[in-house]
Amino acid sequence: MDTLLANRDWALDICGKPIAVTGWKEELQRCLIRLQVPKGAFLYQPSFGSRLCALAENPEETDCAARALELAQEALLPLPNVRVRSADCQRDESGRLTGFLIRLAGKNWEKEVLIQTDG
Repeated sequence: MDTLLANRDWALDICGKPIAVTGWKEELQRCLIRLQVPKGAFLYQPSFGSRLCALAENPEETDCAARALELAQEALLPLPNVRVRSADCQRDESGRLTGFLIRLAGKNWEKEVLIQTDG
């Protein structure tokens, strides 16, 4: 069991108490956290997170989607019940990288998530 996150903070019920999350929603939340946190940003667990932010800083990568897939798989390797089905690089009209569309699958669920870049 974990605490549900919303807008980079704990989600609260109408009484102001944190909401618990379990099952596939908890598993999905753990995936999102690993994909969004830059690898090495967490002092006490330097292997935690992903290197998608490094790809976002160098968006001229020849095959952005293939590299994003590799980096997402690497970040989620510690989650044995989760598979990365595919990854695409999202760009705006000018060609600027705006995020990564990652398709994830757990034991009983499949979801498509958008990991946005800061740039």
